[in-house]
Amino acid sequence: MNILKDKFYLPTIFLFFVSFIWFSKIFYIWDHDTGLWYLISNHFNKDYVPYSNEFDNKGPLFFLFIKLVSTIIGYGVYQAYVLYSLTIFLFFLILLYLLNKKNLNYQVFWLLILSFSSIFFLRKPHIVFILFYYSFFIPFIYCLINSIVKKNSNYLFLSVIFFSLSSIILIDVYLYSLILILTHIYIFLFNKKKISEFILYAFLYFLVFLIINYLPKIYYGYDFEDFFLSYFLYNQSSPSSGPVNSIQFAYFLILTLILPLFIITIFYSKFLSVLFKRFDYFIIALFILITIFKYFYFSDGSGGRYLLYLYIPLIYFIIHFSEFIKVNKIILFFSVIIMILVHGKNLAPPILKNIVQHKCFINFFCDAPSYANLFKGTVDYLNKNKDKKYYFVDINSWILVITNSDFHGVVNNYYIYSCKSGNCTHKIENNEPFETDGLLEAHNKFISGNYGSFVIYDWGFIRNTEQLSKYWRQIKKIEKSQKSLGHFYLSEIKIIQN
Repeated sequence: MNILKDKFYLPTIFLFFVSFIWFSKIFYIWDHDTGLWYLISNHFNKDYVPYSNEFDNKGPLFFLFIKLVSTIIGYGVYQAYVLYSLTIFLFFLILLYLLNKKNLNYQVFWLLILSFSSIFFLRKPHIVFILFYYSFFIPFIYCLINSIVKKNSNYLFLSVIFFSLSSIILIDVYLYSLILILTHIYIFLFNKKKISEFILYAFLYFLVFLIINYLPKIYYGYDFEDFFLSYFLYNQSSPSSGPVNSIQFAYFLILTLILPLFIITIFYSKFLSVLFKRFDYFIIALFILITIFKYFYFSDGSGGRYLLYLYIPLIYFIIHFSEFIKVNKIILFFSVIIMILVHGKNLAPPILKNIVQHKCFINFFCDAPSYANLFKGTVDYLNKNKDKKYYFVDINSWILVITNSDFHGVVNNYYIYSCKSGNCTHKIENNEPFETDGLLEAHNKFISGNYGSFVIYDWGFIRNTEQLSKYWRQIKKIEKSQKSLGHFYLSEIKIIQN
């Protein structure tokens, strides 16, 4: 028996280890975003409401997921590591499920497994959010295409549910509303339904969408105006700078085999010749075109993570037509060699740094080098002063998770103290911070002394003083003392008497 022919247990074990080994890089990178999401998700309560108090441009389902899993497995650094690793593993399981729906020989099957699990190449831990989003988005597309192929409204209903769930994770899904509407029209035209049924089902789908979007509001109690400002307007206010460097773009796509497999799939499936003869092919083509447009128009050229917004839809395309893929033994051999090298590049650093050389998994302040070395002084200070709460500005949230520290006000308040809106100038009065009522309320409470008199902030607020906002100037004007904690600084302010 050839063990590689197993298409469930062996790939599941492989993907499990890839997920947990790759994300273990968090123990020396200490990615800012993942720490923030984990911290605030576990601190939301009736007095600390998302979008109303804490600002973030991520949808509420992600915060709910983190809180739910944390309630089950507990709170802490290692629990966060398990949670995020499982999120990656969940995404892989969805791909594995779709691959097992196809009649593939084991060589092609494993080639796809190796390719799809190599997409982490040179990525940072915060891509876990993107993978969480696609864990709902891919079922949306899968059910949508199945509703067309099987002429079945039940699949379309499931598609609407997954679309709605995706919409409370990331607003990008709204770009794909067109293919959902066209599919609804197609199914009812094909089945020759009455116009009254068409309208009734459309109303039902919209009702499902509204209910799913309303449930998090009931749970958290946030205001839709705050939600709209944070979730929609912030994303619109952030300027896009186009895709990553074209050489890097091609390098990643080819090295992970996504682009070669995509081209092979188009060629052997005769996709282009059937494009306008089958509606499901047309919808898939429209889906890919929207994806390519979104990537080239909205992506941030400074971050390779945006490639995943292109990668994963291409992966779905490859899976959908995977039964047509043909590779000879020579191509297969060289492809596997490339995959081994890429996986080595992905997985060797966390293994070496966390287990073999530096033991970062146990010693957070290891010599990897670890980013934690920058905040060791702050961690030591907080551990010695656990009886106090502090007002934090642009601090790495993992510090608060490591020390299990509480905090005053809003953690993600960098936006009001800098020119996050993108209009950075050398005249502080002209800088435009991103403001919400919650951010302003937290700032005013600190200035008035309701949050105590101590603030801990990133050294960048000293280095780049000319590119900060008027609100940070207000804090500096009443500063009494300043103390270095290493990468971060502790200041005491004079309390303004009302």
